[in-house]
Amino acid sequence: MPGRFKILFNTSMISRFIYILLPVIFICTTPLFAQNEKQVIGKIMDSTGVAIQGISIKLLVSGLPDTLQTVSGKTGAFTFKVRASKFIIVATAPEYITYTQEYRFNKLYSIFQLGDIVLYPDNKLLQHVEVSVSSIVLKEDTIEYKASLFKVKEDATVEDILKKLPGLEVNKNGIITAQGKPVYKIKVNGKDFFGNDVKMATRELPANIIDKIQVIDDYGDAAAKSGIKSEVPVKIINLQLKKDKSNGMFGNVTTGYGSSDSYQFKLGTNFFSDKSQLSFFCNSNNINNGNVITGKSNAGLPAVMPLQNTGNMGNSGIQNNIGIPDGITTNHTAGVNYRIDFGKMNSFYGSYNFGNHKTVGFRDQFLQYIYPTQTYFNNQYYNYTTRGNNNQLSLNMELKPDSMSYLKISSEIFFNNSSNNNNTDYNLLNNTYKTSEGFTRDSGKMHTPAIDFNILYNRYFLKKGRNLSISLNPSFLRSNVETYRPSFTRIFDIRGAFQDSTQDQQIFQKNKGNNYSFSFAYTEPVLKDMYLDLTYLYNFSNSINHRNVFARDFGSGNYIYDSTFSNQFTNRFNNNNIGLNLRTIKKKYNYSIGITLMPVNSRYYSDEKDSLIKPLRTLNVSPLARFNYAFSRSRNLSVSYRGNTRQPVAAQLQPVRDMSNPQFQKEGNPNLKPEFAHTLNMSYNSFSFASGSSLFSTLGFNKVQNKIVNNNILLDSSGAQLNRPENLNGYYSLNGFYTFSKAFNKNKYGLKLNGSFSYNHNAILVNSKKQSGNNWFISQGLEFIYKNNKWLEFGTEVFYTLTASRDLISRANNYNASTWTLSNNMIMDLSSNLVVKYDFELIINHGPDASLNNNINLLNVSVEKKLFKKKKIYLSFGGYNILNQNFSFNRLVSGNSIMDIRTMQISRYFIFSFTYRWNKFGK
Repeated sequence: MPGRFKILFNTSMISRFIYILLPVIFICTTPLFAQNEKQVIGKIMDSTGVAIQGISIKLLVSGLPDTLQTVSGKTGAFTFKVRASKFIIVATAPEYITYTQEYRFNKLYSIFQLGDIVLYPDNKLLQHVEVSVSSIVLKEDTIEYKASLFKVKEDATVEDILKKLPGLEVNKNGIITAQGKPVYKIKVNGKDFFGNDVKMATRELPANIIDKIQVIDDYGDAAAKSGIKSEVPVKIINLQLKKDKSNGMFGNVTTGYGSSDSYQFKLGTNFFSDKSQLSFFCNSNNINNGNVITGKSNAGLPAVMPLQNTGNMGNSGIQNNIGIPDGITTNHTAGVNYRIDFGKMNSFYGSYNFGNHKTVGFRDQFLQYIYPTQTYFNNQYYNYTTRGNNNQLSLNMELKPDSMSYLKISSEIFFNNSSNNNNTDYNLLNNTYKTSEGFTRDSGKMHTPAIDFNILYNRYFLKKGRNLSISLNPSFLRSNVETYRPSFTRIFDIRGAFQDSTQDQQIFQKNKGNNYSFSFAYTEPVLKDMYLDLTYLYNFSNSINHRNVFARDFGSGNYIYDSTFSNQFTNRFNNNNIGLNLRTIKKKYNYSIGITLMPVNSRYYSDEKDSLIKPLRTLNVSPLARFNYAFSRSRNLSVSYRGNTRQPVAAQLQPVRDMSNPQFQKEGNPNLKPEFAHTLNMSYNSFSFASGSSLFSTLGFNKVQNKIVNNNILLDSSGAQLNRPENLNGYYSLNGFYTFSKAFNKNKYGLKLNGSFSYNHNAILVNSKKQSGNNWFISQGLEFIYKNNKWLEFGTEVFYTLTASRDLISRANNYNASTWTLSNNMIMDLSSNLVVKYDFELIINHGPDASLNNNINLLNVSVEKKLFKKKKIYLSFGGYNILNQNFSFNRLVSGNSIMDIRTMQISRYFIFSFTYRWNKFGK
């Protein structure tokens, strides 16, 4: 067909490509000439991760009279040249335990990386010396906490200790933020633990097995090996286990029943050894406790709260801030996580998670749509039921054929089924009269299989700093969505006369997406501590979206295909990223500067009309700059700038009107251009062990060219609107975060001051005319903590938030909204076996509307009894949301709309539970 592309990629071709690629990599990068003399490289570190200079190191070869000797340099590094492939390393130093270890390596390779050799203090020599260990160590992309220096109860979990770490916040639903950014995943000893299920690690692993907690800016596996950090980092946490807790078994089982038929059952068990790890869990409850596993994607189903006209969401000024999920969820989950190390440096690990959930809830929503000549008020009552079965399988294999090579093969498989039933009743008014009323009834189901593969190969070379990294990443996504959407609309005129409109549609949507990407990164040292990086990324994606609409003929009762609102649409997108960076790494600072060329080629087809809608070719030039300076181990500064492009999604491109909800119609725009964002970030972190104070702060600026915004168009006097995406310039934002903490009297007392702000200069379209709006969000908190580790922990906090909107369309629509949150919590040991816990929150809302000035009081109280000498059995009785205030209030601002939401949450309940915990460590 003229002008059409044929897809040449398929699964079999990808497999053949992989089989060809990997041997070529090995052949091309293996040294061509074996050498008789071999090079041994290592580094001496202390137990806190600091390099040690001047350590005496000996290399002994069996049967030879001579012993090679050297000392470690400034960075702790040392080198030997030997002809044997079997030898013994001995490292000795005053005040440290002598290190002795035998090594062997393959005769085919001429270099052997010993890695970090850790020396531990000799307690016999140091027993009369007072040693201070820093509780926090700051590195370039890592903040490391010494867990034992943050005291928690004997039976505490990882979540309990995370709540005490400066710079981290854990809300009541278990959501973790680090330096103001969400934590993406948890690792244990550097390996993934239950995929992205963060709470599986934080709520199931005991705190007393943790040695160090590392908060890491993760740039991906390829960056970790090559050192080239070109992607946007995400926050992850790595838990390093204590040496004496790496072998053993531990776990717990909890069962409980209470009022209103509330119940919970939870079982988790773990088996750890030096070479393997096996963890299993299951959880069943109807008290909103636990994760709802969502899988790869839920795109295509009606949203739980369909904000058809909102576009870019603003900040919430009126809020509950209590961390309880909306609605009432019955949740059943189970999973297993496995790791085994084999050979000398190889590892296989993975996890499987299953989730089944049902959520029931309702909302009262009051919306304002502001147009230049008219304001509309929409009162909605919305109730919903969602169900889902979700499966997630993750498999990873890491292979190190020799000290110079690394290969990782990983895959993630998702298989999800879900269904929604959503009912909305509304009435719409303008300034003088009711313009319309009606309802929509949505019911839908979705089936989504998806799979991601990733193959990463990294090769070190004999020349220090030279490195090659190659990655291949194919992924496949399918989704089938069936939606049934009847609606009724009654439109009034100013005299009260009305006209009725009824519509009933069946919508069948099939989405298929294939994505293939290939990348490589090569590093060449050019000077001492200076490296030149060459990067290349090719990405090709093909997405096919079929939307078939059948409208009911009320005369015959049959559903008839409606070509007006149906479409078959294909999007083919490919881009090439070519980057050149210069990196310099010094003892106290490092920096990188570079540039990336990003040519983009996109083609959009209407398969139904058999025509090319519009080709798109663009070239983006993106500079890249990073600078890090370490004033000391406890104080550092980081600054970075990068450009990034974001493509519109398929739903934004399809030029077909969606009238399944007549009052909130949608239409895609095939002429959309990709967004291009300029992002500047700065962070400063400081910690003083002597004074017990810490400061973590970030500041960011973001400007977006061709930002995709919603053009909200008023269709008629009834208030019906059309939402159409357009490109618009003029958007920028500024945001910041800080947290300062100070400990007194050997950590018995503590103060924490934390705050954040964001400023958005929004460019929006209303009736196709550009408008500007300024939104501020400011928060400030002060917390006091008292800890008597023998019997009492007490904390109280005052938190204030302010949302201000200016000039959305006219000054008459400016407004401020604020919230005061007063909270108090306590854990008291009445005896060694009896514990009382409570937490209380008072939320005071102030807004421009009297209906939003609602105060919320939340009170939870529990009593826990430990039985028998070993205290492995716990009986507890608790009351939750005792004051039975099971509604929250939120205000959301976006574009030309303001939405006030009153949401149902779980009601008061009392529950009695039984817990048994076990642990056994050692060989």
